[in-house]
Amino acid sequence: MSFHELLTRTVRAPDRVIRFGPHPDQVIDVYLPPRESAPAVVLLHGGFWLSRYDRAHTRPMAAALAAMGHPVYVPEYRRLGQAGGGYPGTFDDVAAAVDRVTAERRESGGIVLAGHSAGGQLALWSASRHRLPASCPWHGEPAIDAVVALAALSDLGEAFAAGLGDGAAARLLDGRAELLDLTDPVRLLPLAPETRLTVASESRLTLAPEARLALVHGARDRLVPVDMSRRFAARTGAALTEIEDAGHFALIDPHSAAWPAVTRALTRALTTAVTTAVTTAVTTAVTTARPSLEAARQPTEPVSSPVGPVTSPVAPSRPLLTPARPSAGWQEAASGLHVDGRARPAPAEVTTAH
Repeated sequence: MSFHELLTRTVRAPDRVIRFGPHPDQVIDVYLPPRESAPAVVLLHGGFWLSRYDRAHTRPMAAALAAMGHPVYVPEYRRLGQAGGGYPGTFDDVAAAVDRVTAERRESGGIVLAGHSAGGQLALWSASRHRLPASCPWHGEPAIDAVVALAALSDLGEAFAAGLGDGAAARLLDGRAELLDLTDPVRLLPLAPETRLTVASESRLTLAPEARLALVHGARDRLVPVDMSRRFAARTGAALTEIEDAGHFALIDPHSAAWPAVTRALTRALTTAVTTAVTTAVTTAVTTARPSLEAARQPTEPVSSPVGPVTSPVAPSRPLLTPARPSAGWQEAASGLHVDGRARPAPAEVTTAH
């Protein structure tokens, strides 16, 4: 599977295009599902931040996720080789695009950030913006429920030092290693602590960072070493799915044998987020209600009555909340079928939790 093969795929045009700035690449393609049944996905494309790689190669993935019930937002951003690309313009655009989507989706359910390769670095960075200095224009807490990093350049400092992508990371930062403190996901850990996940009406709950981060990497990736994801998983405690026979681009190809592992990782991150949020909601509700329940269990004083003493019965305890089940639409992501319905062999897959 190569980058150029992805460009040969026939996919539908986006349903909407959102413009968030005057530059031609300050746009977001939106792919809407036939019936919305899963959280929105913001899909950040890779390509070592270079202008010759744009969002076009992620269109098959965006269309496939939309078919699974996700509204999918695919931002473009200024890149190296364009006016304004690199530091700070690339980060300006990604922050603006993510904020635009989270504002639009604030009352519409959850949001997942997914990123591939350099887009994985940008997704992890976006989820860490609360760690930036308050004076930094990118500082913020985007309402993100889960992050799925695919073959991510998760350690920008390592990419800078090792010269990955013919020195693309150094070019991104104009050769200024001191900028890693503002741009490297490793240096900005932990991830944003709040998910903003809505479990009940107007209920926003907090999850631990590792509960909403999924890493996926192909063991045969020759562009971004799998060891980078292994080290990031060890630092964060997140689950890492390694796919034995997958290279770099198989992870974003809905027709590849690796695709079911990618969608399972997405489902796991969302399921864990929902389960943890519901558990938190139930625990909080029970803790809050316990004094009232204890008082209700105390025997009441007899009261006078023409027919004798009367004692008020104590109602039996019952669950305070019925945990919400994740929508079935994105559970179907774990299917072992191609997007066109053909069965496919599953590659060797190992998921480790750190």
